[in-house]
Amino acid sequence: MANAFCNFWRQLEYPGDVIVRSDVGAPGLRSFDMFHELLRTDGGDTVYANGGATVVWVDYTAQRSVPLPAALHQRPAEGVT
Repeated sequence: MANAFCNFWRQLEYPGDVIVRSDVGAPGLRSFDMFHELLRTDGGDTVYANGGATVVWVDYTAQRSVPLPAALHQRPAEGVT
């Protein structure tokens, strides 16, 4: 992971159930971005936090980034979270 961030907009309180909606951006040659939103199950469409991360594909033995596998260039079916 090259970077990650989270913006907290409202306080989440216990007890409560949280929904995490995730999306993946278009893949690059060696990385892709992920985005997330946190909502309460009883909070409607109110976003309590959102954030993201840049994921870099790495060859750990060589200690360097490498091109993404071809399978990661295919987007998953809509509705998959």
